[in-house]
Amino acid sequence: MKHVRLEPILNGKNIIEILERFRFSEEDEALLISIYAAVRPLIRAEAWYEETETERNCIVTLGRYVDELEDLYQSAGAISEAYGLECIAMELLNQCYERLADEFQRSCGCRIASFAFYGDDGVFSPMREVLDNSGQNTVQCSRAGMLKPKKSVVFRAGLAEAAKCGSSNICESCKNRFCPNRKENQCAD
Repeated sequence: MKHVRLEPILNGKNIIEILERFRFSEEDEALLISIYAAVRPLIRAEAWYEETETERNCIVTLGRYVDELEDLYQSAGAISEAYGLECIAMELLNQCYERLADEFQRSCGCRIASFAFYGDDGVFSPMREVLDNSGQNTVQCSRAGMLKPKKSVVFRAGLAEAAKCGSSNICESCKNRFCPNRKENQCAD
């Protein structure tokens, strides 16, 4: 598998989107900014992917330090901070998908057209197989199917020609078609 370091970075617009998407109040903006300031130097985002023509098995993680900060917040009873970090981490992972799509476009002229997350169906053996064959030891899977670091994902990325695809839209592969946060498909048929 190929390895790539990723650099997800949030800006003010991203913070506002998190406020709206996760139903924070406007007064929580300063809280989210301070949480992001605390986690930003701890992010060790990286990905591994297997190259094929039409799809790629991918592993993406924000690294163990994000988990450690969330655990600190939780053990201190700072539930709002722990939840805020969880929401920020979800946005950072979304940015990692975009960075990975950019990497695919540079290497083969393709973008991510679909996402299939291993384990979503409750079957974890394919996810373990991808991890076992990856040659990395940063992301591990427990017997119960939990990934460690927790802010990690294993998925199959379906590829499309970059000319037919805008930004990679994770929402298009989600089964929750009525999600209020759903983004429209940006890939042409």
